[in-house]
Amino acid sequence: MTRLCTKCNTQKEFSEFYSRPEGRLKLSSHCKRCVNAGCRDYYDRNRESIKVRARRGGRLARQANPERARKMQNERRHRFAARPENATYFQDYARAYRKAKPQKEKQSKRKHVNKHLARQMVHMAVRLGMLIRPDRCERCGIGVKKAQGHHPDYSKPLEVEWLCSACHRIRDNDRRAIEKKAALDPCIL
Repeated sequence: MTRLCTKCNTQKEFSEFYSRPEGRLKLSSHCKRCVNAGCRDYYDRNRESIKVRARRGGRLARQANPERARKMQNERRHRFAARPENATYFQDYARAYRKAKPQKEKQSKRKHVNKHLARQMVHMAVRLGMLIRPDRCERCGIGVKKAQGHHPDYSKPLEVEWLCSACHRIRDNDRRAIEKKAALDPCIL
């Protein structure tokens, strides 16, 4: 079946037209090529105002609904971290960091003995079957291959919250912010 494009006056197949809810054939009167050319022309003529409107719209949307904005940002992080090529990127980065900075890693282990011991205990408990590593993040519920154990309190090493890498990063950043405030004002804790 063919239809006449009213813009370029050529007969084209139905697949060459965008669908639309109204009309007898439920198809646009302009072919896809003409519609796209019109959109490009409009964008070229109004580029600056479109960019300003988009920036302002995004900022207003984030201010109007900050919870939704945070949720969307977390979803973007999850999608990024879930891609296999990004997972290998993070592993390679960590491997290169450990190789380049072995002395720094040793100093960190000496400085934070309780953290190191808690991590070792969780690792052994998982290997022995005392702890079971879930396949979902406890915070956001997204399925992950290897959930990371987060220690809210290192004095209780086997009390672990299983998180995806993005949520774990958020939890650690929250903890660091609280510790930073506590260092400035000891009355906070």
